[in-house]
Amino acid sequence: MVPAAAGWVATWTSPGPLPLTGATPVVVRDGVPVGTVTLTRDSVSVTTARRPDPRTLDVLLGERVLDRSDDPDAGLRGPVPAAAPPLDLGPAYDVDPGVAGPYATVTEEYDEGTLPFPGFPSPMEVRGHVVRPADGEVAGDRPLVLFLHGRHSVCYSPDGGGGGGWPCGPDELPIPSHLGYDYLQQTLASQGFVTVSIDANAINGLDYRSADGGADARSLLVRHHLDLWAGWSASGTYAVDTDNVVLVGHSRGGEGVNRAAQDLGSDPDITLSGLVYIAPTNFATQTASYLPAVTLLPGCDGDVSDLQGQSFVDVARDVTTDDTALKSSVLIPYANHNYFNTEWTPGLSQAPSWDDSYGEGVCGRGTPTRLTKREQQAAGTAYVGGAVWLMTGHEPDALDLFDGTLGHVASTGDNPARSHAVNGGRAMRALGGRGTSAATPTPAVDASARVCVAASGQGAAGCGGRSRLSSPSWASWPSPGQQLSRQLHLTWDQTGGSGGLAFGTPLDLTASPALDLRVISDVREGRSAVRVRVSDADGRSVEVDPLDGRRLDRFGATTDRRTAVGYAQSIRVPTQALTGIDPSRVTEVELVGASPTGGLFLLDVAAVPATLPPPPSQRIPTIEMGRLTVPEGDGDGTEQVDVPFTVHGTLTRPAVFAVTVMDPEAWLEQPEPQLVQLAPGEAGGTLAVTYESDTRDDVRLRSLLLDARPVSDVMPSSSLGELRIRDDDPTPTLTLEPAARTITEGERAAWVIRASAASDRYYSLQLRFVEAPGQDVAEVGDLNARWAMRHFGPVPPGRELGGYRTRIPTFLAAGRLTRRVRIPVRTDGVREGVEVIRAEVRGVYSSRRLGVIGTETIRVRDAR
Repeated sequence: MVPAAAGWVATWTSPGPLPLTGATPVVVRDGVPVGTVTLTRDSVSVTTARRPDPRTLDVLLGERVLDRSDDPDAGLRGPVPAAAPPLDLGPAYDVDPGVAGPYATVTEEYDEGTLPFPGFPSPMEVRGHVVRPADGEVAGDRPLVLFLHGRHSVCYSPDGGGGGGWPCGPDELPIPSHLGYDYLQQTLASQGFVTVSIDANAINGLDYRSADGGADARSLLVRHHLDLWAGWSASGTYAVDTDNVVLVGHSRGGEGVNRAAQDLGSDPDITLSGLVYIAPTNFATQTASYLPAVTLLPGCDGDVSDLQGQSFVDVARDVTTDDTALKSSVLIPYANHNYFNTEWTPGLSQAPSWDDSYGEGVCGRGTPTRLTKREQQAAGTAYVGGAVWLMTGHEPDALDLFDGTLGHVASTGDNPARSHAVNGGRAMRALGGRGTSAATPTPAVDASARVCVAASGQGAAGCGGRSRLSSPSWASWPSPGQQLSRQLHLTWDQTGGSGGLAFGTPLDLTASPALDLRVISDVREGRSAVRVRVSDADGRSVEVDPLDGRRLDRFGATTDRRTAVGYAQSIRVPTQALTGIDPSRVTEVELVGASPTGGLFLLDVAAVPATLPPPPSQRIPTIEMGRLTVPEGDGDGTEQVDVPFTVHGTLTRPAVFAVTVMDPEAWLEQPEPQLVQLAPGEAGGTLAVTYESDTRDDVRLRSLLLDARPVSDVMPSSSLGELRIRDDDPTPTLTLEPAARTITEGERAAWVIRASAASDRYYSLQLRFVEAPGQDVAEVGDLNARWAMRHFGPVPPGRELGGYRTRIPTFLAAGRLTRRVRIPVRTDGVREGVEVIRAEVRGVYSSRRLGVIGTETIRVRDAR
């Protein structure tokens, strides 16, 4: 714990390198983040305005509590819950992408050298693991499927252990994470697809150096590989169709392929057909609009435990109004994070690996509800394969796996999954919707209804309220500029209680086979059952049962902290059941309680199209935030700098994005986000960023991050801009002097560290005893016994101080000119004559070593 200009910096240092996982460490007090985190290879620091009690802080990584070395799962365990009712499997789908195809396959490797990335001391490797149909097995160019693995340990030692640094040490081997999807590649290749899984170990070992967690680096690596494949396609090296490409990313690889899709834009050599995200991160809350995408969410994910990848779907609903590309989310209830990659799976991996699902309950290790590694990989094969089939045009009937249709894939056995979707030709209605999609709450009857924002926190305004209820469709810790959708929270305590949405523009169901409602079951209210009431513009209504029954699914059990979260699910009503109303002018859809008590959150209502429309060829314009470095200046007030941003692509309509200036040293004082309005045709602009200048010395280079978030019709891609302020004030000098050159036994020896001027940074200082040749040097036993034990430990009292190199830490706080270091000298009653204590002080200032500041001697005379 050290002072800083904006308060205090608390640092936790790991016994070894920080675990390399998809999640990023967060410092919390009572489960709530307390500041902006700064990472090194083995430490986590957070800046707070007030001095915190370190005993009240925890360092979370996914579901692990890192700072509790004796029990990293502490705080996550609760009573073992009773399992919820089993989920209905539904009928088997007509297609099964998990079954191997008829074609023989070949496996190849390529190594195309390295690729540098700004800020990384070592380049990225360019290696790929290729599995494709054997020559002569299938005619014509085949679609390409590229896999990008996530963030995992990078090196291991064959005799145990391994480091987190990159490159690997001389006795270490790289962990082949890119080989972990070979089982998926073999199945897809046997079905006629060319597949490649690329190596990203260098990024994993170095991405703590990037403010965006390595997303830009992953994007660059993916695009470089795609450029190679475009060249090989053109030369005939591979029979591959680079106009029909699907990107698959796991964990941080999911965010990486999403960023790559945005950065590609309308590349003439590569055409993306879709994206598949497996347990992905989405720290920047982005989405690749106008591209089909499927997100797989493992319900027992102990790494990306908030399942933030759901935002790829939810953001897509609101950021544009004309996106006809399907965005689907598939919940695999009892899968974990790691088992989708065999190189992260115990018993299958070459390097040490682990089950990431911590704690107990239905997600506990070894419980019968959990999927085995083979069951989980079967589910991965089926749903990744199904997404590839659908996106490449291989099998349109694979849509049933992703559009909310209840059913199961035969090759996954009796393990259920649930899907729901937005866009894909749906006519949507939602609270806060734009244009024709706008809706408002209907009056609640015999029920309670409130509009809430999609966040687990946010006090009473958040959908999670003040309880611990959470949902992947709610932001856990929203950033200031993050746009939060609104949902309708409906509860009832008697059968027949109702509430729902009224539409400003009537919904036309005449060409739609079904009406879909996306809801989240409020698991605190028991197992809810509902009917659906649909009303037309003439006031006529019909009340019907949902296609798959009245009861809403409860995933897991209500007393388990992780599986008690509310997952979105689809309620479907066949249009043919809506008799007695005009289906072309539907103005209200309400949910009616069919259980004595219950509760749910209504996300949106949609008319399902009869056929899936082709995705548009357009791409959403993107924003690249600029970076500037400026001198602080010698003013004594507010300075303003215009930081540029660039629009890539063409804006054809007004667009909006939000920017928040993030000061890591003053996070509690962050201003409200700026809404930036863009006119059609605009190619860029500037953002006015202000800061306070002065003539006092400060950190040599202060960084203000500009965090951009999407609002409407534009997507920040390189979303972190930066203003770096170089301090131009003189650095104070330090001197050392004794408070008194001679003291008497029983008094304190004191050294004064003095700065020539006040600074806004702190000095980290160490006092060390040194030898005094030719003089009688005091011994450890001449000091106060308790003080000596605390600083030296059990050492012989007759040992000279000058021969003992214990460092006594201290600091000079920001704004202070002096610091005293006092050492108590005891009265021993022995006539020894004059002894001396000689000490030197070394310092570190703003991460810069100052060396020895001074060396001074204090004489100690006998007490009389």
